[in-house]
Parts: sequence; structure tokens; C-alpha cells
Amino acid sequence: MISRIITGPSLIVKVKPEDGFEQTIGYATDLQLNVSQGQKEIFAVDSPFPFEIAQGASPSLVRGTIAVYILKGMNLETIGLVPYRSNDAGEIISTNSKYIDINIYDRASRTLVYGIKNCKVSSYTISVSTRNVLRCSLTFSGILLEPG
Repeated sequence: MISRIITGPSLIVKVKPEDGFEQTIGYATDLQLNVSQGQKEIFAVDSPFPFEIAQGASPSLVRGTIAVYILKGMNLETIGLVPYRSNDAGEIISTNSKYIDINIYDRASRTLVYGIKNCKVSSYTISVSTRNVLRCSLTFSGILLEPG
């Protein structure tokens, strides 16, 4: 019997660069999303309560962090997640960051849990545990959250 509870280790992370194909990069261990709906509270004079909550009066975006166990043969540069990389001579070169879609799928049912559209990675952390498992934590901003 398949559990109806979605757990972290059962989440597959796939990314799709703006000019490429969707590919699996690893398994999620932690996912945090903060969705700003673009609402702004408008207050009237001498009232502690908002007169109106205006939709579309503020920025609307998705911010999040995701921790991923990266699959063998993958690195952040070759899959297009980060804009900086080194060339064959070992020199650091800067490339323009591209938009990516981050899609989170349930491992058992292969259904979409969340999709974050038009993202850019703002920072990342790479760590290797004692068992030589490569873990990456990505902090990103995206334009749209697509529920599964």
C-alpha cells in the first residue's frame, strides 16, 4: 500500500533550463517555499484595521530553498543551475544566468507535487557527508508556483 503522505526522500527533483530538456538532478531532502501573493494592506486614517487588502499592489513571486542529493555525473554548472563555471584551463569565467523550471515529483506515483517556473538560483551550498554523498542546498527566486 502506498502512503498518502508525501515525504522528503520520495521527492524527485527535475530541472528544465530555458533552452533545454527536463532532466533529473537528484532527490530532495528539504523543501521550503515562500509565496508572496502580491497583496498590500491599505489603512485608513485613525483605524488600526486595514481598509482594503489590494491584490496586485505588491510584487508577487516565489522564494525558496531546496536541499538535494545530487546524482552521480551531475554538477551544478553542466545542468545550468549556476551562472559561474571554470573553463578547461581552470580560469573562472562568468556566464549569464538563465531561467530554469524546478519541478518536484513524487517518486512513487511520478506525479507533480510542485513546479516553480522561471527561477534563478541566487545562492547555493555544497556539502559532502562522511559517506561521500553530495548534498546541495539551492536558494532561488521564481515567478510562478504551479501546484501538482
